[in-house]
Amino acid sequence: MKTIYFLLGCFMTFNVNAQQWSAAQLEKANTAKEVKELTFEEKQTIMYLNLARMYPKDYKRIEFNKKSAFWSNYRPWNGFVGKIDSTYIKSLLKTLETMKPVNPVSYNSEMYALAKCFSNEKYESGKKGHEREKCKYGFSAECISYGEKTGLEIINQLLVDHGVESLGHREICLANGFESIGVKINKHKTYDFFSILDFN
Repeated sequence: MKTIYFLLGCFMTFNVNAQQWSAAQLEKANTAKEVKELTFEEKQTIMYLNLARMYPKDYKRIEFNKKSAFWSNYRPWNGFVGKIDSTYIKSLLKTLETMKPVNPVSYNSEMYALAKCFSNEKYESGKKGHEREKCKYGFSAECISYGEKTGLEIINQLLVDHGVESLGHREICLANGFESIGVKINKHKTYDFFSILDFN
């Protein structure tokens, strides 16, 4: 599989909104719940990613309804990017409504090692981008999110993909070809938080 990179430079804030998901859906999506290496929010990142992949119509209904955390936080972010262009949201809602469900991804220790190494490298350097100086490659696709620290925030940011004309993050997150993932959330010297998602 061709290696794909996408870097996200827009920012939004969200709150966890799992009340309307069924226990069965959450259980099926939470494929990394027993993984000791991951933090709670890293597990949540994988869970919300899987919810979007497995139940796209429900994801639209629950996480993007007018009373959801997404819309309550739909506002300019410190004047940096301004309000999200509604065309990105409209296209996401259409995608979630029309796409066929795809398989969930599971935790992969090799992908996690790649994400963790690069996360530490970027934390030390404070740089943006996908270029690795000391860490190995070896993943099939990679997304990087800046400014968000919870699983739901990270996944919604990547799915909206504001300002990315190719919608590359959205494409990766919802692609049928991936089976495993490694996620590492870390602090960032400029953007407070960032997260690495390595897919295979």
